[in-house]
Amino acid sequence: MRKSCVIRNCILIVALTICLFFSGCESQSSYLVNIQAEETAEAATVQPSATPSSELDNPSDMELTLPTITGGEYELDARGLAVLDADTHYSRYYLEFSSMRVYEYENSTFLDGFCTNTYPTPLIGEAHVCFYGEDGRLYAYGNIITAEGDLSLMGESTTPIFAEILTEIPITSMEYSIEIIVPFSPKIGE
Repeated sequence: MRKSCVIRNCILIVALTICLFFSGCESQSSYLVNIQAEETAEAATVQPSATPSSELDNPSDMELTLPTITGGEYELDARGLAVLDADTHYSRYYLEFSSMRVYEYENSTFLDGFCTNTYPTPLIGEAHVCFYGEDGRLYAYGNIITAEGDLSLMGESTTPIFAEILTEIPITSMEYSIEIIVPFSPKIGE
């Protein structure tokens, strides 16, 4: 009698643990958004040099032709790409946010994930995770940081990122976006 009671309690504990494990997080979609200041200078424009064709016999025979850049002055980054818009260049071409997870723990809400920097030197900037309702209203946000307390991303590496999300309502099932607040740029002195 006692042995069957112990087995039944163990099965109940295992079943409860599995239910709690799967009920903690929900799948979400994220979007990367750049917050940009108004530009007053004439921006450089891209002029295509060839029209793409889908009639290739062998995809390995395809040549990559970069478009000609005309217009304003521009500089090249360390990989040789033209920096046409300094506010979005490094986040658009070199950063990828992945494995994002929003969860609640002890009456607080958090975001965990990874940011991969493919630029050869460290990049620094500031980003927020923002939760908007269907009405377009901001319901919650959090400042994304690394273990060092800022958003400094080592060159050519993947860095764990975190955010404590300030909210008064449940948001784990809401869609969110990653918004660049201070544009990413190479860290000075690195």
